[in-house]
Parts: sequence; C-alpha cells; structure tokens
Amino acid sequence: NWSQSKPTTMNPFVYAVEFVDKANHVYAGTDNGLYRSTDGGANWSHIVPPSATSPSSIYSLYFDNTQPTSLWVGSFKQGVWKADLGDNVTIVQMNDGDLSADSEIWGIIVDATDTYVATSKGVYKRSGSSPWVAYGLQDRQVLSLAIVKDQQDMPGKYMYAGLNGGGVQRTVIGSTNPTWVDVSPLNQTSLTVRDLYFDATSLCNGLLAATSDGIWLY
Repeated sequence: NWSQSKPTTMNPFVYAVEFVDKANHVYAGTDNGLYRSTDGGANWSHIVPPSATSPSSIYSLYFDNTQPTSLWVGSFKQGVWKADLGDNVTIVQMNDGDLSADSEIWGIIVDATDTYVATSKGVYKRSGSSPWVAYGLQDRQVLSLAIVKDQQDMPGKYMYAGLNGGGVQRTVIGSTNPTWVDVSPLNQTSLTVRDLYFDATSLCNGLLAATSDGIWLY
C-alpha cells in the first residue's frame, strides 16, 4: 500500500532518495535543498535550506558504505557537495580541478577510493582527495553511471554511461585517457537513459537501463 510522505515545506519536485547506514535515516534531494527523515520516511526536516552557500536543487545522492558518516550530494549548477551526517549535518562544496562549480550533477558512484560523477559536461573522476579530472564524454550530457565487474565473456571492470539523447556508452576503468564506445543496440541517438543499475545476483544478472523507450536489460 502506498501513502504520500511529504511535509508542507518540502518542494514537490523530489529527484533522489537515499537510505544511509543508520536505522531509519533517509535523505531526499529536492528542488529546494536537502531533507532528512529519522523515522523511515514518515516525517521530514529541511536540514539544508537554499542559500548562496548551499545547494538548492539536488539531483543526485550517493551513500558510500566505506565512509558511513558521509553522503555525496549532486546539485544543479553548484557542483558536488559532501555532507557530514552527524547530529548537525554540515555540507562542504567539493569543486576543484577540472570540475566546474556550475556543473549539473546527475549521477554519483563510488568505487573503492575513486568517485565518479555524471554531469551536464561529461564524466569526471576524483581519486581520494585529489582534484577532479575529466574522464571523457565532455561534449555530452551524462545522466547516469554504473560499474560492471567480471561478467561472463567480459573480464575486467567497465563503466557504463547513460546519455541524454545518445543511449549508452562504455569504457574500461583504469585508463588515464579512457576511450568510450557505443553499446549496441542502446546506441540510438534518440534514446535518453536516465538511470542504470547493475545487479550481479541471479535475480537479474545484468544491467538495467531506464530509458525514454522503456526498460532495457543488457
């Protein structure tokens, strides 16, 4: 059964929700900042109000289990932020290197000590505390990312990127200058891929793509 969970102060445009490694704590990215629920989504508080020093529209959230007090936050034209999930949440802007502060951050994914973001200006990578570096597709709007490891006849580690009006592209992770290639048949120029999800279990054992032409399984 479904019921609406939204206080009157929450903007109706909610782009992302993320559970964290703490009982019943949930975060939501909206058109007017970041919200937190400490009771599994029944009630919400506005912990980061919109202002000149904090992100207003939040498009993406990513919780890294290896850093249980941190939440990555992707914003609209204010780049990437990192939230410290203590009792009083603080949020710090993480824009340096090649990543422009006015980037739209549509997706975030963490692999060990490397963080990747899908932006309005391509893919960017951050290794540990090093500055962001361009990671390809800088002439494209990238909406989603997924990492696939050691699958069937494709040993190694690959990153998939879902594009706005460009389908899916793939590269081998590890190269300093990655080469991105089309993934057929999801290389349609009319296809927008808003989300990618890799499931290695027997339930799916594949890559799911949420697209403008329904759901595809790879």
